[in-house]
Amino acid sequence: MTDWSQLVRPSLIGVDPYRPGPSVDELKASYGLQDLVKLNWNEGLLGPFPNVRDAVLGELDRAWMYPEHAYSDFREAVAAWLGTRPELIVPSHGIQALITTVAHAFLDPGDAVVVPSPTYGLYAQVSTAAGARVERVPGRDHRHDVEALAEAAGRVEARLIWLCDPNNPTGSLVTRDEWEALLTELPERCAVVVDEAYAEYVHPERRLRREADVVAGRPVIVLRSFSKIFGLAGLRLGYAVVDEALAPFLDVVQEPFNVNRAALAAGCASLRQPELVDERRL
Repeated sequence: MTDWSQLVRPSLIGVDPYRPGPSVDELKASYGLQDLVKLNWNEGLLGPFPNVRDAVLGELDRAWMYPEHAYSDFREAVAAWLGTRPELIVPSHGIQALITTVAHAFLDPGDAVVVPSPTYGLYAQVSTAAGARVERVPGRDHRHDVEALAEAAGRVEARLIWLCDPNNPTGSLVTRDEWEALLTELPERCAVVVDEAYAEYVHPERRLRREADVVAGRPVIVLRSFSKIFGLAGLRLGYAVVDEALAPFLDVVQEPFNVNRAALAAGCASLRQPELVDERRL
């Protein structure tokens, strides 16, 4: 029998797959329940926005065709929504895929990354699988200890800092002063990857406009999702906001045609109804 553990990359040995937890059916069976509301995956329980269903159905007749590889309509819609340029938008089938893409674009075996604790577990898993060393930095008062993150990044010569803001699972926010201090203290050859999956739940007056940092050429990668407030978790749709010079490198790493037609149509239809974001936030 083939011992596959001797053939795969050594960095994969001992790394468990990401396990999001039991399904609804498994929980019902375990606890003898008929009805159950699943909250642990933070899905948008209100479902997709109106008109999204029609947009998705309209793509079914074209399901035999690959999606347009440039994703022009979607990138233009996202750019208009954020107030930036389409050249900065890199679509993907969810933030999870982008986390893997970024890790494999930046990390070589032996590199170091900094990860806050507690936070979303996929950052450490994917970085470890890429052969990187993970430096965990405990939070303080249920918030990211941003000063300690910067110190750790310099000490281990980190290539990446993974930052979830708002944080999963604590919901805490990084302040403008903390964010500026972190960027000021970044070591050479280190970038900050900010997972903003929950950004739409933050009032616009409090949200940091990190797209401006990207435009200014700072070492920032922003990851965004349609899974949460837009209610499209099952269609797997996300995007990165990155420097125009970085986007081609990410496209080299991630597979071509990685976003399906239905998801692209759903994303564009959602962005035609921006007022519903404000309604759902409340």
